[in-house]
Order: sequence, then structure tokens, then C-alpha cells
Amino acid sequence: DFATPKPSLLIQRILQIATDADSLVLDSFAGSGTTGHAVLKQNAEDGGQRRFILVEMDENIARTVTAERVKRVATGYTKGALIPDPAPAPASGRGEKI
Repeated sequence: DFATPKPSLLIQRILQIATDADSLVLDSFAGSGTTGHAVLKQNAEDGGQRRFILVEMDENIARTVTAERVKRVATGYTKGALIPDPAPAPASGRGEKI
């Protein structure tokens, strides 16, 4: 668990104000994947096609927390809304060029 998780509803409200339906959203401190969740939820609500890039420096958290949450959320939203094709798998090594 994270000591200071970002409130999902706050992130979603920021997305409503600051993005267009086809924006690309970057979260360079992805942690638990709240921003990815909020993007998928906002897309489901307004038919948007927003995409997101999540960056998490701790490989263990990236694999076991961030990626797992986004997978669960995306699977849930694909049952009720169209979700764009998933992004390619993240690079496996630190400092690797993509």
C-alpha cells in the first residue's frame, strides 16, 4: 500500500478540465496506477480515446502493482466500453532505448 495515494476522483476531474478526448497523459510517478485508472474511467464515461504513459522507477512495484491494476481496470472497462489497443510491453532494462 502507498502512504499517500492520489485520489482517483481528483485525477479524473483534472483530466476533465485539462485534456481533450484524444490526449496523451504522462504520469512519471505511476505507483499504484491511479492515473491510468482515471484515464480509462474518463474514456468510458465520455467516449474519449485518451492514452497514457505510466512510469515507475521501482521495477517490483511496476510489475506487481502498477501493471496488475491497469490490467484489471482495462479488462473491466472493455466489457462496457471500447478501449484502444494496449500499448507495447515496457522495456525490460534500465536505460534501454525504446
